[in-house]
Parts: sequence; C-alpha cells; structure tokens
Amino acid sequence: MKEISKARTAKYFIMFLAVMLVLTFVSRMMYAGRMARVSVASIKTQALMHTVNASGVLEPVKKTAIFTPDGLRVAEVCVNTGDSISEGDTVLRLDTGFINEKIADLDTEISYDLRSAGDTYNNSKSVPVFTEAGLRVSEVRVKVGDPVESGQVLICLDTWHLENYLMDLQNQINNNICQRDSYVETEDKHNVQAMNNTIDEQQRKYERYYNIMASGGIICSRSSGIVTDIIESGAVTDDSAVALVSDDTQLSYSVVEKKQRLEKLRALSENEGYIKSQVSGVVSDISLKVGDVTSETASMTIADISEGFIFRAGITETDTKYVSAGDTVSLSFKNGKKKVENCIVKQLVKNDGEEGYSVEVPLEDTELSIGEIGRLSTSVLSETVCETVPLSAVTMMNDTNGYMYIVEESEGFLGKEHSVRKVQVRVEDRNDNYLGLADLGLDSKTKVVVSSSKKLNDSQKVRI
Repeated sequence: MKEISKARTAKYFIMFLAVMLVLTFVSRMMYAGRMARVSVASIKTQALMHTVNASGVLEPVKKTAIFTPDGLRVAEVCVNTGDSISEGDTVLRLDTGFINEKIADLDTEISYDLRSAGDTYNNSKSVPVFTEAGLRVSEVRVKVGDPVESGQVLICLDTWHLENYLMDLQNQINNNICQRDSYVETEDKHNVQAMNNTIDEQQRKYERYYNIMASGGIICSRSSGIVTDIIESGAVTDDSAVALVSDDTQLSYSVVEKKQRLEKLRALSENEGYIKSQVSGVVSDISLKVGDVTSETASMTIADISEGFIFRAGITETDTKYVSAGDTVSLSFKNGKKKVENCIVKQLVKNDGEEGYSVEVPLEDTELSIGEIGRLSTSVLSETVCETVPLSAVTMMNDTNGYMYIVEESEGFLGKEHSVRKVQVRVEDRNDNYLGLADLGLDSKTKVVVSSSKKLNDSQKVRI
C-alpha cells in the first residue's frame, strides 16, 4: 500500500509541476502580449549621401520677342508653337480695317493737339511777350502752333477799356497834384516830397499805357517762330506773359510719340497687316489667338536653337548646399529614355519674389527640342562622418532637436527583459533616409527603436 501511495504522490506532484509550467508559460505570454512590440535598428557611423532631384524645362539660350503695336486686332496666326521659321517669314496678320480706323482716330487726335494744346510744343526755349496788367483782350489773331514773324500782330486790346483806364489814371494824377499844392501852401515838405514821388510814378505808368493806346492797342511778336502758348480772347492781362513764341519747333514728347505710332500704323497698313519675323528659329511661345487685341507684351517668342539649350530646374535653399556652379549633374528626358550624363551647372539664380533657386545647365543635343520636360539628379557625400539613425527613430521637436528611444537589456525573473530609455538628440545632418546626430557617446551595438505598436515612455518594458 505504501508503494502505491508513493507512486500516486509522485504522479500528482509531476502533474502539479506540469500545470505550474503551463500556467507560467501562459502568464509569460499574457505579460508579453501586453508589452509594446518594437522594431529596432543599429546606430551607424557614416557620412550621409545627399541626393538632389529636380524637375525642369529645356529652354533656348537665345530668345527673340516679336512685338506689335498695341490695341490692334489679330486676323490670323500664321505659325504654330514648335514651327521652324526663317527670317522674313510671316507670323501674324492683323485686321487692316481695324488698323485704318486707328490711323484715322490718331490723325484727328494729333491735329487737335497741334491746333489747341498749350503743351504741344517744347516751351523751354520760348520767348515771352508781355504787356501791361489790367487790360482787356478783344481779339487773338493767332493760335498755338501757328508760325509767326517778328513784328506780326498777335493780340488786339480793347481800346475803349484802355481809353477809360487812361482817363482814370489822369484823374488820379490831377487829384494828387492838387493835394501836393495844398501841402506846398502849408510848407509840409515831407508830404510834398512823398506826393511828388507818387505823381512821378503815376506819370510813367500813364505814358506806358498811352504808348499802347497810340499803337492802336496791338501786341506784336518780338521774334520769329512758333506760337506755343497764348492768352484767350476776353481775358484780362496780368504780370505774366500773354504769349510765348519759340524758335525751337520740337514737339513735346506726347505728340512725338503719337506721330511715331501713326507712322508705324501707316507702314503696317501698307503691308496689309502682315507681321514678319526678323530672325530664324523655332516658335517657342504664342500669346495671341485670332480675334485677340494686341498689347504691350510680346505677341510671340522665337527661339534660336543654333546656340543650344538651357535646362532650367527649381531647387530649394537647402539643396544649394549640395549643388553649385561647376558641379556635374545628370539629366534625363522622355520619361527616362533619354539620359545625358556629366552635365556642368552654369549658375544658380535666386527666384524673383519666390522661394528657392533656379539651376541652369547648358546643353547641346539635336535629339531634344524646346519645352522638353526633364529631371536633374546628383548625389553628394557629406564631408563629415557622424552617428546616423533611420528617420523614423527620432521624434523632432523643432528643426534641430528631438528625442529617440534606445533599447536596454537586463536579466529578470523569467529571463532576459528589454526596456527603453529616452535620449535627447541634436540633428546635424540629414537625407531622405537617415538623420546624422551629434555625438551621443553610444556603443555602435546600441539598438534604437524605429517603430512601436504602442506609445512609449521612459523605462517602459518592451518586446522586440
């Protein structure tokens, strides 16, 4: 009986151990299942490779813009973008009826300016014509733009008004003489002298106005030239000039400009509205279509491909650390089917009013054409070597600082355990895959967390 009892006891004990083992395993599985599962990577000491990729367009080195007088209607566009043309080929035809209407309007406008505008002529060399103030103009015998000779009558004054004015002056003189005589009787020498001065001044004024009356109230030109300004009929004179006569018949800029435009329109009308190219090349851009009205901007652009192309691509300011004038880059076109290696960067140009820069790469290739879309690529190895980790390992707090978690191993009750430790880092370099960190003093075998199934905290247990 004792033997049977011992065997049974041993059996139950073994079963108990088995159950405990199973429970321990299940407990460990449940404990591990609640842990964050992380993926890790090693810290690498290396120089980072920086790759710059940028899309751009192939443009001609030399472009010639074709301009037309503005405000004219397009009757026909004679070329298409990409067409090869020669010097003298017709590229546009303008509506001649519309041109002739503009010619008539401009001709009328210039005639009006020459007939009536005071600033039509350049007055910088004009000779002024003066007369006495306070006289009424009864007739103006010339107009702005008229040629006149020296001594020619310009203006007639109202003689009736002038005669009355002279009578008033004479009465003032007579009154002042009587006043002076009264001062003589009282032997008031001071007032006698003052009245003598006043009478003398009034006598001189009377003589000036009398001379105008004696001449019939006419005002003549003192020189030959063109009348550039004149007083209006019915106006009353003042101390300023009543007329300006210039021997410099140069028109003001506005009228000269109108005359030049009129000459261009007449030449265009004689040529039946045809616009011809002054250069040979390829039509690279057309800004007008039939029915449009021309403006001051270019109607189209002709590219001279004989001098080659410029590939122009946009890059960021950060990219300028890795691309500069004189560097060698690769270009690809036609969805990568056409590749051009060992191209030299000519220059980097700051974009006006925009962020970033344009990279310009000269290119000579007869298999390519204007407007081809291409891609620039180049790779540059950093000059400095640093500790690098994958991008996903670091959570950035700003442009240069962040934190990451490293994995630490320890012995626990159930074997090896892993926990994470939060480490502050400073980024000194980066590319599309890695971040270069300032020296942390970590072992190269240190593992960093690159992904986690749960949010991590410092000293948290994890499962790799």
